[in-house]
Amino acid sequence: MLVIALAITLNPTPFDAGRGAVIDAALSVLHRFGVSESFGYWELEVAANVAMFVPLGALLAGLLAPEWRWFGYVILPLLSAGIEFAQWLFLSGRDADASDILANSIGGWIGLSIVVVILGLRSRLSRGRSDSG
Repeated sequence: MLVIALAITLNPTPFDAGRGAVIDAALSVLHRFGVSESFGYWELEVAANVAMFVPLGALLAGLLAPEWRWFGYVILPLLSAGIEFAQWLFLSGRDADASDILANSIGGWIGLSIVVVILGLRSRLSRGRSDSG
């Protein structure tokens, strides 16, 4: 997951470069399915930034010990800020943007939170079974 996110975000060529027709087609499909016409390129980019970090947050939750999972809420924004800083420092064709840090962080937090809730419910259910047995 991290390798994919880094490959997309640290590539010298932005992911959307030369893909205007594909992006327009995707937006057209979304609009046909009822998404508001005000949902445009910027909103799609933000949604993609959120979606890209959801699996990363979920993976992090699975890797961290239960008592350290809270630290994932700190690690994810720092990772995103590091990526944006690297873009600003090394990739002149890329734009470092604070809104990307926020969107990536939100996506990571969503993935992390989903796994934390699922693991918590699973733990609670198994404790309930062992208490009643």
